[in-house]
Amino acid sequence: ARRSDRVAAIAPVMGSMGRSDAEADPPEGGRPVPVLIIHGDKDPVVPYDGGDTYAGPGRTARFLSAPENAAYWATRNRCEGDPAVERLPDANTGDNFGVIRSTWPCPDSAPVVLYTIEGGGHTWPGRRNWYPAFIVGPVAPEPHASEIIWDFLSRFRLEVL
Repeated sequence: ARRSDRVAAIAPVMGSMGRSDAEADPPEGGRPVPVLIIHGDKDPVVPYDGGDTYAGPGRTARFLSAPENAAYWATRNRCEGDPAVERLPDANTGDNFGVIRSTWPCPDSAPVVLYTIEGGGHTWPGRRNWYPAFIVGPVAPEPHASEIIWDFLSRFRLEVL
């Protein structure tokens, strides 16, 4: 949020703002930034529901929930109203994963979209994972995060003066 003059758009995957960062940089003000968030609801590292998590010996990190993170950006981008929520088609209904897309009513120049990966852990959806599931949680075979991110980010340019 503090560098909105340097980025055209952002797309965090399994990441959320720290509560202290959100408090230090209130959403009012600054250039609206298009935001796409992809977050698994079974993420044990950066919990989907927010709160405290282990950040190393004697350290704790406190995160916004994924919906709070999206709402922060929606406020910053001057969006009005509640998000439209849509369950996306599931290519494999037997795999215990699903995708919900929440889209806030924002100006076209600064959309805010949250993909909730039902059953997904702290992993990159649509890609193999090399870390143990007991640390990062389950890997969702879909959606293909890289394709979604490229489709989103490629729409925006930062005007350089």
